[in-house]
Amino acid sequence: MIAALQGFLFLVSGYVLIFAGMAFSNKQLLPSFLGDIYDGTNYTVRVLVFTALFALPANFLIPKAFQVSSASVAGPLLMATVLVITIIFAMIVDKVQMTLPIMMAASLAMLFCCLTAWLLEAQRLSS
Repeated sequence: MIAALQGFLFLVSGYVLIFAGMAFSNKQLLPSFLGDIYDGTNYTVRVLVFTALFALPANFLIPKAFQVSSASVAGPLLMATVLVITIIFAMIVDKVQMTLPIMMAASLAMLFCCLTAWLLEAQRLSS
């Protein structure tokens, strides 16, 4: 259980960096605070900054989840993490409102991720 939690924290950290970097590249990350930087740089420079400051650390964090927990747990956790981070960033960046259909779809997807992890881990432990 602790390994799954550690894996989840590594995945969340990595994907927050990835999504924040994408928002930075597209001038959507804290536009009022970073506006001067956006005005002084072009897209290519922002992508290079994204690669160095966001993507590289994320590429160390995400595989760490597979190192601290089994792939049968980390794989479904990865899917669940991407789902949650995508919804959160859509709410922050695009001002998407959380609605009942979004909550129901996300809950169902999370349920299937948990079920998949449980089945894969049970199969792994039985062999």
